[in-house]
Amino acid sequence: MKGSLVSFAILLLCLFTFTESLSLLLSQQKVSFHYQPHPAFSSFFHNDLMNLQDLTYRRQKLGHFSYFFFLAILIYWAWRRHSFVFIITLGAAFLTEVGQLFFSRSGRLLDVGYDMAGVCLFYVLYGCYRGGSWLYTKLNDEVSVNRQ
Repeated sequence: MKGSLVSFAILLLCLFTFTESLSLLLSQQKVSFHYQPHPAFSSFFHNDLMNLQDLTYRRQKLGHFSYFFFLAILIYWAWRRHSFVFIITLGAAFLTEVGQLFFSRSGRLLDVGYDMAGVCLFYVLYGCYRGGSWLYTKLNDEVSVNRQ
């Protein structure tokens, strides 16, 4: 069951990735694919940070960040292995960005960074949670020893 949810999330990611226009998919529920058999792989390394002032650009990057943050949570929930979280999310980030080049979209290495930043936030929050629960347990153990 848990693996099925992860599979569904990855299939949804592929739909978002490979449809010709994400904005048409979200606004009009229109799915269309345009396969490009010979993409320009050099565009994978283009830096598009100059678009940072554009609200649509920032929303897209927040979408990358958020989707991979929740994907990391879902993968960890399913298998409880940090190595799975890292391998699956990194693989999905690279494959979807390179895959976009074949579907008339702009796949960017920078977007892999946004994706993995969401995964890093998962690790930071998980580390805070684990550290906090360890500290809580340690403090409660000391209090119980002092009461005896």
